Order: sequence, then C-alpha cells, then structure tokens
Amino acid sequence: MRRLASVRERKRREGVVVTMNFDKGFGRIASPPSEVEYFFHATDIQILDEETDPVFEDFNTGDECEFMPLLGKKGWRALGVRRK
Repeated sequence: MRRLASVRERKRREGVVVTMNFDKGFGRIASPPSEVEYFFHATDIQILDEETDPVFEDFNTGDECEFMPLLGKKGWRALGVRRK
C-alpha cells in the first residue's frame, strides 16, 4: 500500500501570489512551470514571529512566497505560506 507523504515530508515550493480577495480572506499562488494554481486561506499563512512576519493583509499580488502543496478534495492547496 502506498502511503501519502505527510505535510512535514513534502518539499516546499516557490510561487507568486496571483490573486487576493481580502474581503473573503483567500488568495491563489502560481508555481511555475506548472499551470496549477494553489488556493490559500488567511489561516494558511505561517507566522513564526508575530512582530516581523507578514499577516494576510500584508500579502499582495506579485509577492514571491514559499508554501507546502497539499492535494485536497477541492484541488490543490498551499499550506504554511510565507513571503520570501
């Protein structure tokens, strides 16, 4: 039986924020060269230091970021999103 990799075992990917919806609290990340867009929610932002790390409202279209991909029921999702 094949075991799915846990979130910790997955490699982080790099991408660019392509859309932001501040009213609903979500955005999408493109990770070239694939054509897949990764959904992320405001709660998926990784905050290690509350004084220096960006919160959801600090992200903008065009920002470079890192994340861990996860294939869920509704498609690809970006977890642990942090700005580069």
